[in-house]
Amino acid sequence: MGDVKQNIHTDPTNQYRCTGGSRVNVVEFVVNTNPRLGSTIPPEVKRMGTVSVLPEFDGRVSAIRKLEDSPWLQNRRNQL
Repeated sequence: MGDVKQNIHTDPTNQYRCTGGSRVNVVEFVVNTNPRLGSTIPPEVKRMGTVSVLPEFDGRVSAIRKLEDSPWLQNRRNQL
């Protein structure tokens, strides 16, 4: 988890943070911004503070669920 917002910093349903226009943040990433440590973050992401400016991160959220509930994790536990 990169960040947990207080309810006052989210939408009325406490699900996301508006970032301007039609953009909203549901997930936040912790990233390395130091080029000397290998950062490859595009300049527009640094400037805007969101990866949603990149086409590959544009889209709608289809589902949000806890990792504990994920079928992948359940299968992985069964294999151990």
